[in-house]
Amino acid sequence: MARVILDAGVAIALRSPQDPHAEAARAIVLAAEELVIHPVTLAEALVAPARAGVAARVRDHLIDGLGVVIWDPDAEEPLRVAELRAATRIALPDCYVLQLAEQSGHALASFDHRLLQTARDRGVAIAEA
Repeated sequence: MARVILDAGVAIALRSPQDPHAEAARAIVLAAEELVIHPVTLAEALVAPARAGVAARVRDHLIDGLGVVIWDPDAEEPLRVAELRAATRIALPDCYVLQLAEQSGHALASFDHRLLQTARDRGVAIAEA
């Protein structure tokens, strides 16, 4: 598996060994050549660590420790995300990762069944654990 776009659930599972998806998240990481996260998705994954006062440490672990690359959106992204949100029944944060997977042509890693089904329906490759 080449480049993989991470959903917040996968990023959360990577930092939480007790998460029910932790083993699957590790398998995705091991199979990927490169991991990419949208800045909105990163923020979503850092909410609980921020409450605990460790958001910077968790961010650094994802970026420096695991080599996750933060996507740099272009100026047209808000329009694409809005159009995707209008066309689907998925939550706005999920639209960011789906739009990124569609735009880049890379596989999407998620444990969210609704997001995965929408991605499949739209022809997006799914990263399997």
